[in-house]
Amino acid sequence: MTFLVILILMTVVLSWCLATPYIKTKDRTKRLDENFKLLMLSVAVVPLLMFLLSYGFIWCFKTLEKKQFNHDHIAAMVPGSNFNQLQKFAKENYNAPLVLGDFNESWALTSLDIPQASPASLRSSTGYCLVNMSKTSMNTMYKAAKTDVSYNDWEMLILAHELSHCLDRATDVPGELGQPLKALNSIAPSDRSKVKMDDVSTFVTAESSGKTQLWRESYADLFAVGFMSLDPKYDTAALRESLIKLREKRKEQDPTHNSVCWLQYSKSQPFPQKGSDVYSWANNIRIKAPCELK
Repeated sequence: MTFLVILILMTVVLSWCLATPYIKTKDRTKRLDENFKLLMLSVAVVPLLMFLLSYGFIWCFKTLEKKQFNHDHIAAMVPGSNFNQLQKFAKENYNAPLVLGDFNESWALTSLDIPQASPASLRSSTGYCLVNMSKTSMNTMYKAAKTDVSYNDWEMLILAHELSHCLDRATDVPGELGQPLKALNSIAPSDRSKVKMDDVSTFVTAESSGKTQLWRESYADLFAVGFMSLDPKYDTAALRESLIKLREKRKEQDPTHNSVCWLQYSKSQPFPQKGSDVYSWANNIRIKAPCELK
């Protein structure tokens, strides 16, 4: 938006500079003649200038974004980083290979206002799961959440949320091409009758249901909380409250992430004791919680 405003202002200034000499002249005949020339010049030059300015701004913007994204991508891969820790956790406890998406795979999905875009998301692929993440967009979401927890802890919470989507879907989809579905755990109970076990396309259609999306997102928030509880260095209670506050705040704009009921119910349940228990812990709460899928 900032670049668009600058582009418009520069176009206005440039057009004014071209027009000013003709506007100020007092010779009426000359003004009519020159105004016609100005019109022809504007028709020919201004669109070209706007194109060049637009292309230049887009090129500069993308170049700067790519440089920052790649810098953050490298930092996210170093030993001890949040992603590196989660990657090890996923492999050791669930044999789930995690890959961090590079600029070409993840930038648009984490930085632009397009369908399915989000500061962090996950894409299931054959044999592995790819995490999309933009540090810049994550920081924006963190500030909007207005939480007292640290950014580092918030980032880990969100990454754990994304990991859960990989595990949740993996319990259902076949590991090899052409095989029938294994289960329907990640599909909302009310949508399961629409799915045929030997027709993956019906599963994909059910995934777009608002109820199934809420079913999955509630589980993902629960999993993230359960994961954080495994390490005493995290203030899990504060992280859960921050998540509840964010979901409550955005329930009208983003109803498929309104997991407040499930998160509140989880307060009555003991935390998982080890990493391999987090999936079943979150799934059991998802099933038992007296919450309504809307």
